[in-house]
Amino acid sequence: MKDVAMACLDDLPEKTRTSLLTLFRARNFCFATHEQGRTPTFYFATGGPTRLQYGFPNGRLRTMHGRGPLIEICATMKHHWFFSSKKKRDDARLAAKACKDRAELARLMDKMRKVPKKGYHHYEFLKGASWTSPVGVGHRSGGKVDLTRITSDAKIEAILNDMLEYDCWIQVGKTKLQLTEGAPRPTREANPRSVRTYLDDIG
Repeated sequence: MKDVAMACLDDLPEKTRTSLLTLFRARNFCFATHEQGRTPTFYFATGGPTRLQYGFPNGRLRTMHGRGPLIEICATMKHHWFFSSKKKRDDARLAAKACKDRAELARLMDKMRKVPKKGYHHYEFLKGASWTSPVGVGHRSGGKVDLTRITSDAKIEAILNDMLEYDCWIQVGKTKLQLTEGAPRPTREANPRSVRTYLDDIG
């Protein structure tokens, strides 16, 4: 796919912009994860926190990563698990990978904490298309959960515009487009902000 230089939301195709501004709204914000010296990843689900495990489309704004910021929208229901330690999170991941069938996976999922809690570790889970391989896409967040609320749609639009100024990607389903190839990437040194200061600084 051809790379297209973008700088802000207004430059995006109307359909893409509409999709982003429908999902990434304050009412749909669920939680964030972050670690020291790295700007946060924000998680959204249609219907907000009470629909975190069921709402779709859902998505995340990964504001900093080695390959550049990622704006992601997924049309498939995702599951989010939360753990008091990295070891518990990683043990659960291995247990899920070892599941042999749907019933075994369902029993494991029943044991998982599904409500985000400040300071907990996060695992994002998308069931595979085939139950012969019940674990599909799994993502272990590098940081810890932060429940600082985003209460303004304008703030979210400012975050999106901030991301688009860097070497940013947009992924909708399996389609991934690099928007700003060659642009600078946000680094730990350039963005040593917490969730709180990030939200205060943007916009």
